[in-house]
Amino acid sequence: MSGSTSRTARHPSQIATLLVLGLTLGIMLYLLFGTDHDLLYLSYLTVGLIVAIVIMLAIAFRRARMKPFEVVCESGRIVVDGRTVEAKGIDAVLVMGYFRPVIGIKPINKKLVPYELSFRFLEQEDRGIKQMEAWAERHQIQVAHKHFTIC
Repeated sequence: MSGSTSRTARHPSQIATLLVLGLTLGIMLYLLFGTDHDLLYLSYLTVGLIVAIVIMLAIAFRRARMKPFEVVCESGRIVVDGRTVEAKGIDAVLVMGYFRPVIGIKPINKKLVPYELSFRFLEQEDRGIKQMEAWAERHQIQVAHKHFTIC
């Protein structure tokens, strides 16, 4: 892989997040309307949590509907959805999963992988991952196949 390579990718699916938040919202609505509250502050707390869950649902839904983008591996840097990250600013390239692997680029001094730097390739995932691993090896960046948290 000399020069630069470009592959089409998409941010990770938000289906599990949407399901969990939807279930939590249903439980909270039941608690608000299906039970008697003797303590007024519990009602306020429940309403506050419902508002927070609705906001998180909107964010997750918006992320789930994002369009595919390009991941470009260039000499000394990588561009993910228009966001450029220099190779010297990358701590590790993480690969999570087997059937629909998600790649995360973990910046130096960060404990979590930013959502903007996590993606999965839409076509020929194995080839894309091998190209990412070769790019990381050329730039002396650690590659690990393990679970990671996206923030």
